[in-house]
Amino acid sequence: MYDNPTLGEVRGKIVIMQNFSDPYSTKGYSSTYGITYPNDDKPTGEQVPDTGVQDWYALADNWDLYQKWIYVAEALNRAQTNSLTKRYLNFLSASTGSFPYFVASGHSSPGTSAPLLATGLTTLLDPNTYPDFPRTDCLGSICTISFEGTDILTMNFLNTYPLKRIGIIFSDFPDYGLINAIISVNKQVVDVVINNNDSGSGSLRNAISDGNPIVGFDPDLMSGLTITLTSGNIVLAWVEKLSGQGLTAPVRITASQPTRIGP
Repeated sequence: MYDNPTLGEVRGKIVIMQNFSDPYSTKGYSSTYGITYPNDDKPTGEQVPDTGVQDWYALADNWDLYQKWIYVAEALNRAQTNSLTKRYLNFLSASTGSFPYFVASGHSSPGTSAPLLATGLTTLLDPNTYPDFPRTDCLGSICTISFEGTDILTMNFLNTYPLKRIGIIFSDFPDYGLINAIISVNKQVVDVVINNNDSGSGSLRNAISDGNPIVGFDPDLMSGLTITLTSGNIVLAWVEKLSGQGLTAPVRITASQPTRIGP
């Protein structure tokens, strides 16, 4: 398994994510304890584009919740549209100036059925402020603008937009709705070919064997390459489509012996 495994490679396994420096690197040798990933902690609100990690956790107050949501949504979109070989980690959680339960739910207290906390704004004076936050307690066309938690906003986002890749989602207090929305993305998952080897991690044969419905080719690594199959037939047991989306030049598939790709 390499450092950006497919869903098929980690299914049924425990995956360790390493976010600390190697304590032995200063002693002349090193050890890896898991898949490493960089920090993207920006307490000032500054966001570094496309590091692969969104972990803005230090909210100054409750009203920073909308900015946190913007960062979450941007990270979801980056995972969908940017490099298919990059690891994406998206933390829905935050604290410091807000309670973790509030960040997750937008509720006025920790209770599951507690009401949403009001932002203090209404649609009468601020109709376009916090557009993704719900409008509640309406009197005619005038509504209170209430907070909404990152768990609920993310669930609604995933249920609204047909994303095929969202990275790894970390959440406090996830409920059935969010969990089901994340799992449902797997139905549209694209397994990505990143090399022209006959077999092994990142190969066409391996991507097809993972059992995801769509197999694609990383445009940056595969455009114009030829894959030569040398070890026999490939059975398309679960794959519904081989997609060349994004390629700037065709990928050619040849074989060193009579070879069949099909059911």
